[in-house]
Amino acid sequence: MEAPQARYLERDGAVFAYQVVGTGAANVLFAGEAAQHWDLAWTDPHLHELYERGAAFSRTAYVQMRGLGLSEPIRYWPTLEQQADDLIAVLDDVGMPTATLVGSLTTAGAVVVAAAKAPDRVASIVLFKGIACGPVADDATKHGWTPSEAERNAEGWRSVMGRWGTGASVEMWDPVLATPYNRRLMAMLERCSMTPAFAQLYCEASLAMDLTPYLPAVQAPTRVLYSPQGPEPEAVLRRTVELLPNATFHTLAPTAPGSSIGESYIEIGNHIEEVATGGVHHPDAGRFLATVLFTDVVASTELLARVGDAAYRDTPRRPRAAGAADRRGGGRRPGRCAPRCGWAMRRSVSARAGRAGGRLCSVKPIRRDLR
Repeated sequence: MEAPQARYLERDGAVFAYQVVGTGAANVLFAGEAAQHWDLAWTDPHLHELYERGAAFSRTAYVQMRGLGLSEPIRYWPTLEQQADDLIAVLDDVGMPTATLVGSLTTAGAVVVAAAKAPDRVASIVLFKGIACGPVADDATKHGWTPSEAERNAEGWRSVMGRWGTGASVEMWDPVLATPYNRRLMAMLERCSMTPAFAQLYCEASLAMDLTPYLPAVQAPTRVLYSPQGPEPEAVLRRTVELLPNATFHTLAPTAPGSSIGESYIEIGNHIEEVATGGVHHPDAGRFLATVLFTDVVASTELLARVGDAAYRDTPRRPRAAGAADRRGGGRRPGRCAPRCGWAMRRSVSARAGRAGGRLCSVKPIRRDLR
């Protein structure tokens, strides 16, 4: 699947962007976080996989909030009402009478206010890290925060936002994700999403956000997702559920060590699919029957020692661990993979091969920089 073209809307003199992905039956609107630069996200294989999974069951509008990423830079942080009206404007522009709205942490406010203002346009809601109010809001201690938790959370976010552009925000989002690979990806997304000065403005507005006046007015069924490894106390998320008339609380599985950012969103994507379609995500979705040909150079260690690193690295089309996968005929034609090994005979290199058939999954986790 190719990345879609960005579309633009102008409201109140500000231009903001969004993308539309998929042709599925369910309508979904995803309000992007600070560093979710929708164009650059397509360059990461695991985030790309999430787009494709969503496209299989939905038509999703990925909205870039004012001042962020693909949207036009601004010098102010828009009010919750302005952000909510922007989301509704996107629904109008793409022709979605109703949709499932998805928000996380700072964009949960726009989703909640949009649902309160236009209940006939919101079929359901998924909130990840959807806190009722920020840690420096006036009534924070009335809504799940203890004074020490509120102070620690605010200090943590101010610290990482003060290092905007280094990938430090992943430390507060989920410490388990703070691997070198994820930091590099997040650093690029941060630098391309907003300036350090605007990041400070964004941070302070988010820490003081208060949704408690709006939450009781939301009628749409809502799932509130809690990450046990995030910095938000469980009591704060449970308070959101208490204030919403039709909400349920869901604890996500702990993030596996070495996970990519995209992999950490797979379970969230399952919740979105279930809420948007009314069905349960099938564990076999994305699996297929295939035959895989595995290839290897015979005595590769000795060859490397004899010719040296540079020559071995520059060997044209040297084999990889997984050579090819035949999906045609349900994996019943393993011979079709064999021509891929012609390089060995053409270059007088001894190679060995083996094949295996069965069910494979189209999601291929790549563990990087675990050290």
